[in-house]
Amino acid sequence: MFTPKRSITKAVLAVVVCLAFTAASCNVAQWIATAQADLPIVLQIVANILSIISLAQSQQQINPNVAANIQKYGAEAENLLVTLCGKVSVSDTKCAPDSLIGQYQAADASAKAALLPKIDAALASIQSHMNAILQIAHVTDQKIQIALTGAVTLVLTTLLAIQSLIPAPANATAARRALTPYPQWLLSRKDLKKAYNVQVAPQFPALALN
Repeated sequence: MFTPKRSITKAVLAVVVCLAFTAASCNVAQWIATAQADLPIVLQIVANILSIISLAQSQQQINPNVAANIQKYGAEAENLLVTLCGKVSVSDTKCAPDSLIGQYQAADASAKAALLPKIDAALASIQSHMNAILQIAHVTDQKIQIALTGAVTLVLTTLLAIQSLIPAPANATAARRALTPYPQWLLSRKDLKKAYNVQVAPQFPALALN
């Protein structure tokens, strides 16, 4: 027997499932496109952060032990970014084929499922290293401090926004599973460079991104 209420309910559920599937597919496509566009810039920003620390140390604006720890955390973040996207330059708009993201792009469904937790873990580790820098980076010169804090914060928000679009791995922590998409934090390549330059270029013109 035809029951309008039941048919309407089934139709609504079908639409909801369809929309959810479309949204998930959109998120996957969005994080790949954003990661490939933004990670080469993020890699350069991290390198520039280390240059700022070297300059601050040469001017005796930072404790040498703190500077050494920041250089260590920054180098670890750089290595992870290279693992994620490859040895790319700021002008590149795609990750290297042998990087995790490059492999993900070319992989079949089963290989993608194995690569995704590695990508998620790398993003989380980079954020951990950058947070460590943020917590200990205290520079005497206020202008250097502003530039440093702004650059590190920009890296963190960009990485978190990318990670938020990735489906949480099966063994993810409760906090990771609770991470909701933050597409509003994502910037175009042009705007990401602009946001960085606003924070850093006034104090360090040579480190501006074009």
